[in-house]
Amino acid sequence: MDKIYISGKISGVSHEECMNKFEGGIQKLRRLNLFGVSPYQGDEGRTWQQYMKEDIKLMMNCVKPDP
Repeated sequence: MDKIYISGKISGVSHEECMNKFEGGIQKLRRLNLFGVSPYQGDEGRTWQQYMKEDIKLMMNCVKPDP
């Protein structure tokens, strides 16, 4: 099953709104038999750079390997 990285605005958005939007994206993809990968974990207090390091790892795990 292909993994699709879900991208969306997090900065300046409430925790509840982020959870709803990212979970909604996962559910929509699931109905299409696709696997959604969400960068939003609800962890607060980390720096933008710390989040980006983790997000890039998540994105790279969604890339199909070269044949």
